[in-house]
Amino acid sequence: MKNKKIVWVIAIIVILGGAFYIYNQKQDNGPKIEEQLKGIDKEAVAFENEKNESKQFKELEKLIKESDEYKKGTETNKKVIKRYDDSIYQARKLLKDKNETTFEESKITNLSKASTRNITMKVNSLKVLSKRLEIQDVIVYDKKELNNFKSKVTTLKKSYDKQLNKSDSESDQKSESAATKVNEQPDQTMDFSKIKQGDYTSLLGNWKEVATSANHHDGAGDKWSVGGTHQLTVSKNQISDGFMKFSGEHITANDQTGSVAFKEEGGVLTTNSSVGATAYNLSFYPKGIEMTESDWGPDVPTVIDNSKDRFIIRSSGSNYVQVFERINSSSIDEQNTSGRSNDISEMNTKQIQEGDYSSIKGEWKNGRGKKISVTTDIMKFTDITGVNQGGSVEGLKIDIPEMNLPDGTPKLTTYGFSDVKVKSYDQQLKVSESKGGLSMASRIPGSVEYVSFLPKGTMGDLQEGNRNQDKIIAVMTQNNATSVQKSEVYYRVD
Repeated sequence: MKNKKIVWVIAIIVILGGAFYIYNQKQDNGPKIEEQLKGIDKEAVAFENEKNESKQFKELEKLIKESDEYKKGTETNKKVIKRYDDSIYQARKLLKDKNETTFEESKITNLSKASTRNITMKVNSLKVLSKRLEIQDVIVYDKKELNNFKSKVTTLKKSYDKQLNKSDSESDQKSESAATKVNEQPDQTMDFSKIKQGDYTSLLGNWKEVATSANHHDGAGDKWSVGGTHQLTVSKNQISDGFMKFSGEHITANDQTGSVAFKEEGGVLTTNSSVGATAYNLSFYPKGIEMTESDWGPDVPTVIDNSKDRFIIRSSGSNYVQVFERINSSSIDEQNTSGRSNDISEMNTKQIQEGDYSSIKGEWKNGRGKKISVTTDIMKFTDITGVNQGGSVEGLKIDIPEMNLPDGTPKLTTYGFSDVKVKSYDQQLKVSESKGGLSMASRIPGSVEYVSFLPKGTMGDLQEGNRNQDKIIAVMTQNNATSVQKSEVYYRVD
């Protein structure tokens, strides 16, 4: 009996000792687990914020590899495993949604009435999507899901190829007719042979955007609009609209580059290329060559002058088309010696990006009655975010009081599927230049706070507004920094 009691005492001591050991282990691992969770969340945020598609995919591969290695380890934690699984699921979903959007935007409602160039553009978009699927493969999809998606992409592409083949003979006849017209023009100025070599001397001069077309996904298909705000700049070695740059055999956009393939047909030089997830087509129309209904649809605006040289940019997504006309020509010598009065603006973006606001001092007001008061080194906004939150910018630091703690530092907040708290905004602004303008950016969970400056003569991504005045835009958005309604644009009032 005495021995049994001793055994029970020993057993209780062992159990209590084991429990105490496990408890201590959990206490010791607590901070380590929190660090692991923070690391996973940091990678998930980096994935969402990455704009470069290939880098984004590598972030996902890295996350999956780390997850697999962790699960094979001897010390694992259910919370960490779940965080890995949730992050990977969300990352895969984001990529799948992007692919699905590309596929939907590649559809043509009435294929029999679609122009050849429109169908070709959609085919290029599907080629980009197919290439993307080959890269993503089972990292993003399971095999059945991937095969089903590939199948519907292939089916759609075959229907487009069939339609293109059907119209080949008709296109050949038109090409011969158009080529004859080209030969009849002794004053054709676009030198296709030099353009293919990356020499744009024959394109020098001033260009004006006269029309745009886009599919707004409202069931109405591609719709033309007269006019435009983008500026086309042409030098001997480069063509740019402020977003896309074409030089030699390459197109660069959004920090990604794609090679181009040239095709000369019907007196028109075209290029096809894929830049990341976007397909680009550039078309060079010499004066006298008509933009036909079969290529551009039945409602091409009459404002487009076929007696002038035209340069057309077409990008996938919303099937966005920009038509530029050359309004006068110039030689390199003329460009180098001519005055630069059109580039001179009262708003000095070089000073602004250094935190000097002396060139924009005064009162500014937008169409919604919001105001900005500017001195040499500080800007005060009655609404800096566009959602009725006041704030200020001093030097290159932003302050939004409603998003601060009592000590003036940004509040901490949760974001997305993570329960880890992050700063409500970054106080240090990052400066970037685009389309002739300047933007200051503060990262906010899920979006970005922008303060942008557009000197007179520039419009950024604005569709409406006064080109001849300096402009300021302050908005919190997931879109482009200057893609806002005209009522949100600030103009100087004194």
